[in-house]
Amino acid sequence: ETLYQYENSAILVYTVKLKIKDKGKIHDRYRSNLMVFSKENGEWKIISDIVGQDPSN
Repeated sequence: ETLYQYENSAILVYTVKLKIKDKGKIHDRYRSNLMVFSKENGEWKIISDIVGQDPSN
């Protein structure tokens, strides 16, 4: 995971590994995610949560 932060904004990028069963076989799949945060009144709030596809495709 990677966190980019500047003053009252932050972006978190990370990858999730999933185990998927398809036709009796187990496969590893990956999903990339991105979250955008804003600091308001001293508290971090999620502005956006983006779920992407397998980053290797």
